[in-house]
Amino acid sequence: MARQAVALAGARVPEQAASIGMHALMVAEDTGSGRITNELIQLDRALMPWQRLSEVAEFRSAFDRTTHHESEMDV
Repeated sequence: MARQAVALAGARVPEQAASIGMHALMVAEDTGSGRITNELIQLDRALMPWQRLSEVAEFRSAFDRTTHHESEMDV
């Protein structure tokens, strides 16, 4: 799911990417999967241009609460 969401963001379909990303985020939280989390970091970055869309903002907020934007700490 996380890879699909990244692909959708790359295809410029941010609302669908964010929606699928939310599902993947729930799975990552439940399983503790680092692999899913790494994909979600890529998704978070890919969605930045659309951060004002409600679906994207919701995903990014949930991602921030769960991972504290590890992607931004790497910079």
